[in-house]
Amino acid sequence: MDIRLCTVRLDARAQQRANLAAGLLAAHGYRVDIAVWDGDDCALLLIALDDEQARRSAALARVRGIPVLALSPDGETGASDGMVVIESEGTAAALAAALHALLAQRKVSGSTASPGAPSRAAGERRAKPRGGIDLALVQLASDHRLRRGDVEATIRGRVIRMHADSGRVTAQTLSDLLSARDLLGSAGWQLTAQAAGRSLPPAGDVSASLDAFYVVGALRAQAMLPAFPERALELRDWPDLGTAPEAVVALQVARLLSKRGAGWRASAQAAGLHAGEVNACLWAFAAAHLLVMPQTGTAAPVPPPAPPRRFGERVMRGLARRFGLAWRDA
Repeated sequence: MDIRLCTVRLDARAQQRANLAAGLLAAHGYRVDIAVWDGDDCALLLIALDDEQARRSAALARVRGIPVLALSPDGETGASDGMVVIESEGTAAALAAALHALLAQRKVSGSTASPGAPSRAAGERRAKPRGGIDLALVQLASDHRLRRGDVEATIRGRVIRMHADSGRVTAQTLSDLLSARDLLGSAGWQLTAQAAGRSLPPAGDVSASLDAFYVVGALRAQAMLPAFPERALELRDWPDLGTAPEAVVALQVARLLSKRGAGWRASAQAAGLHAGEVNACLWAFAAAHLLVMPQTGTAAPVPPPAPPRRFGERVMRGLARRFGLAWRDA
């Protein structure tokens, strides 16, 4: 079952545990889409108990019948103000168990609805029409100026900057970064590419892998993304996925693409990869300038043989730059 789990005001460590817990829920048959809460319906709301804005969001969610799980930094556990409270420093497994218990409780409550009531599973995503070229990720993947240069992006008053050369995305706050990532499958972005050779300063002190930013955002928006164009594809370089546990499928797709064979789609199906996740990874790889899409149908001079590709060179170059080390091509 596909469900939407929303968060409010989690710090980086809590957000990481939430991501891991979401993956563990797959053992119970759930495919979890995690997003910063925007007020829409969701299966569960996960909040930081010590944050005033989070508590106000929880009060609104309870009015709407959305179960709330609160993370307490003081070790508090039990029930409080209609919320289930667990300690914030617990393990991802403990968090997954608490989430599963709330999901099971809501499922039982939903099954006792009166005859004739709508029978949609709690928190299950409504069918939405797929988007088109106006979606942010599609624009970023389709316009070579946005793929290859530094880009300043604004969505709903939040500003982030994508730095193509360093492979990083920067923002003033973690909230800005996560919110923007979760809106990559939406329209309404303002994207401004810098001229060739010009670099933007960081938007703020918060920084993350640009590849992981695109991949995780694409996976969460997979229901909205159009089908990736059917054409020959090759992997230009290995993606830098940082510490994104949700992006394991992207490594599988990258491995298949790295073989440079025409039958990688059949291999993906044989491996049991979800078609929507594969499609999302392709859009993310294209936006990160990781794909080579050979032109077909036109006669062109044969270029000189390219030097052998060294997968991972882009990742290692970025690590060297981040730690102030020199990188020398072999």
